[in-house]
Amino acid sequence: MAHNPWNIAPGINNVGSFQVSGRPWAYTAAIAATPSLLAFPEVTRWVTVKNTDGSIGMLIAFSQAGLGGTQHFALEAGASISMEVKITQLWVVAASGTPTISVVAGLTNINASGVATDDGPSWSGSVGVG
Repeated sequence: MAHNPWNIAPGINNVGSFQVSGRPWAYTAAIAATPSLLAFPEVTRWVTVKNTDGSIGMLIAFSQAGLGGTQHFALEAGASISMEVKITQLWVVAASGTPTISVVAGLTNINASGVATDDGPSWSGSVGVG
């Protein structure tokens, strides 16, 4: 049987996967004072994260190593951030207590394994990610 070169699954650099609207995905949960993984089923096109708590901040990173190191960012109480990023996971930890995080994302049709590195998923080991 001949190989069909046009029957190739989309990968991380597949432009068309990022030109179309993302498939909707939403998640809301309380975040603990220990690191928690939020895994997306496919690679994201964009992500919006909101800290819905009015008094407790949280830290967010693109890898577990980043959360434990210096490659993370703070999301203050009541704040939100929107990002156009190709990720398959976020790591979050509360400054204290159990604030609530709400996440909305647009998913591509690219399997989450499409951004795995030798150090782990979603750009782990990359500069700025940890």
